[in-house]
Amino acid sequence: MMEFKSFCETLGVSRSATQEAVKHRYRKPARIYQSDVRKGPVAEARFKTLAESLHRARLAGQLSRRLEIDLPHPAPAHDLLDKITALRARLQRAEAG
Repeated sequence: MMEFKSFCETLGVSRSATQEAVKHRYRKPARIYQSDVRKGPVAEARFKTLAESLHRARLAGQLSRRLEIDLPHPAPAHDLLDKITALRARLQRAEAG
């Protein structure tokens, strides 16, 4: 089984990186592993990994989706929101009672 890496690890950027920083970190290795420049399965796999990471980083540009996309098996966002809402209500009841 392939080890899961977040787009941050693959591209070498922080989780709070801007879209410009992500694009900048993608371009140089993408040029190196592009199929016109390098041939072979290793270069092709690396280029696909970089392209997928860039795609995931673009999707994660919305802060509300960053956690959902960066997990190997993401939980639906509405489930997480329901859990947070229930926890807040429980804490408010505990503080009031």
